[in-house]
Amino acid sequence: MKNIIKTPYSLRFDPARLTQAIDWHGHLAFAAWLIETLRPHILVELGVFRGDSFAAFAQAVREQDVDCKLFGVDTWQGDATTGTYDDVYPELKDYFDIHHPSARLMRMLFDSAISEFADGSIDLLHVDGCHEYAAVKQDYEMWKPKISDRGVILFHDIEVLADGFGVYQYWREVRDQYPSFSFKHGNGLGILLVGKDVPEELLILSRDAVECEKFKAIHEALGGRFFYRAKAKYWQTEHKNLGSRLCNAQLEIERLNDTHAPAVQMGQPSWTRRLIDKIT
Repeated sequence: MKNIIKTPYSLRFDPARLTQAIDWHGHLAFAAWLIETLRPHILVELGVFRGDSFAAFAQAVREQDVDCKLFGVDTWQGDATTGTYDDVYPELKDYFDIHHPSARLMRMLFDSAISEFADGSIDLLHVDGCHEYAAVKQDYEMWKPKISDRGVILFHDIEVLADGFGVYQYWREVRDQYPSFSFKHGNGLGILLVGKDVPEELLILSRDAVECEKFKAIHEALGGRFFYRAKAKYWQTEHKNLGSRLCNAQLEIERLNDTHAPAVQMGQPSWTRRLIDKIT
């Protein structure tokens, strides 16, 4: 049987971008392996958000010297399941301008971007936009003609059963139409092997349950490192912010003590209520 992990690249992959958008972090090592194995010529991500997965793809493309054009499509306005995030795009654009200038961020609707791509041209499509059932179905049906003979489609959030999320339902409908396999961790990631000439390593994972379970266990463990690293970074930032808020509160207490000392002596606690309102 062909060795699925051909080189140690995915074992040593270290993502440079880890934001508070942690849901994809558990799959970043797999993303590196997929780039190494598939070596796509055109990669499209539908729904970029803070760009952690897109940045990992771009980093792997650069480090593995893959001849690949990367396109990330998003309005950066959010939806019912994510909330709004207009403030995300400027920071993300600056990051890609500096670190991955050849990757293209397309700030537009998915159906507006599709005309940029010829039929049969996309080797790797990552569907992670609006998570409602109808939206996921539309994205798949609209973009499927663009997939190449080597094409792979990723569906994120296939394990999320919360209100408004319908990816799990649509994944169950399409996963048996082509060879496929999936991960349960990190909100779930479905891998649909649409092309007729996808690499053998991917086909092995879709057919050999034992080999696939071993592979998934390895990459879940690898991705877990990044997930917990990002969580630690988040809590360190929160701790720092809380310390700053407490320091500011102490300064405010001292200022109010100086300003309202006569009122305190007369038993008038109104300044205390104002301080509590300010802190909370």
